[in-house]
Amino acid sequence: TGQELEMAFAKCVPMWEKNKEKDIDELVQTIQEKSWSTMDVDERFRRLQARIGSKLRRGILTQEVLNAAQAKCHEYWSRVTPGNVATVVEKISSKCSDWKSAESKFDW
Repeated sequence: TGQELEMAFAKCVPMWEKNKEKDIDELVQTIQEKSWSTMDVDERFRRLQARIGSKLRRGILTQEVLNAAQAKCHEYWSRVTPGNVATVVEKISSKCSDWKSAESKFDW
């Protein structure tokens, strides 16, 4: 009946939303791991435009998913400033004498 269909739909919507958020987070993580700058991030998202409609782990790549993931990536990169980078370089170079000793500091 129509009422049963509405109840089933109401139960599915929260799960679909949760899966969409997981897909967005996974896409952000993948892009962040492979990108070195905001230009690199933007290039990867431009390439993903051609893949709208393709299957993700839990759902489908939609413009909404792509926009949300891109916004999260831009939010991250907006916090990376020359001052932040200089602080990290200063702290690591003061504690480590060479790249080999500094390398472990970058294992996240």
